[in-house]
Amino acid sequence: MPDLNGYAFNVHSQYGEDGILQEIFLRLGVERGIAVEFGAWDGVRWANTKLLADQGWRCLLIEPHPKRFDVLEDYAKLNGHVAAKGFVRDAPGERLSDYLSSAHFPDEVDLISVDIDGEDLSAVSTIGRFSAKCIVIEYNRTIPVDFVYSNFPGENVGNSASAAIRVLSELSMSPVAQTQSNLIFLKDELIISGGFQTIEPLTMLAMFVGFNGQLKLGYQATTSEEVQSRRLTYFAPANMVQWPWTLGLVSQPVPRLWRHWPRNQIPLAAWLGIKALLVHPSSMKTLYAGFKTLRTWKARDQELDPRRHRDDLT
Repeated sequence: MPDLNGYAFNVHSQYGEDGILQEIFLRLGVERGIAVEFGAWDGVRWANTKLLADQGWRCLLIEPHPKRFDVLEDYAKLNGHVAAKGFVRDAPGERLSDYLSSAHFPDEVDLISVDIDGEDLSAVSTIGRFSAKCIVIEYNRTIPVDFVYSNFPGENVGNSASAAIRVLSELSMSPVAQTQSNLIFLKDELIISGGFQTIEPLTMLAMFVGFNGQLKLGYQATTSEEVQSRRLTYFAPANMVQWPWTLGLVSQPVPRLWRHWPRNQIPLAAWLGIKALLVHPSSMKTLYAGFKTLRTWKARDQELDPRRHRDDLT
């Protein structure tokens, strides 16, 4: 059976999700289902539920931004959907299960689409007694796929594909498609019965850059908790990393060997410098900027983690 990404097209979605979802529910035999989307914006722009809504689906649309919600509410009233104003998070009345209960939705909905730039996984984890056949969830496409990174509360960096797979596996779901910004999961039982194939996500871009503009480099860690407890992920404000070499990194992530910082600072700096010269051969200032920023990171490292040279941190 053809790969689901071969069915990708956009009507309202951003990266082909309309076509992929249409094919999924065609195979599942769902004609008029129930969908949930948050943050829903106005219910139309880059919405993963709008095409399905046009085909007769009923939707619960959640959006916290006051001005966007005013537009969303008007759209929902005109089209027979449910609009809810608020955040989705682990707090009384704001859990995903609370919104689903208030909308009087069944215990299993057909689709949940999540795009809230960072807190996606923690929001989905508040689903409680409810479940979904299919979940579309945003991930940070710049994080190397072998790096398990979960967004810390309030951080607005995003989650790696591996972190999304880990959390959704707890809901007995596996990925069946990947776009430039979303992973699409199905219940494991439907993957088997529907003849779908699971996928191994790919790193879509090169740099590990948070949605908040921070560049992250650090030790390879198996969990975000390990990163946090050992202070091994280093931060650089956006104005420190706007170098031309960022344009030359789209071919691969920072190699695993050179993610260990500061042990491998010299080869990392050299690699970034070579990339810079390849992209902008007339500018030696770029190479100097790279070394200067690396020295800044080293100073931060000394301040944050004086144990950095201990063997158990390598």
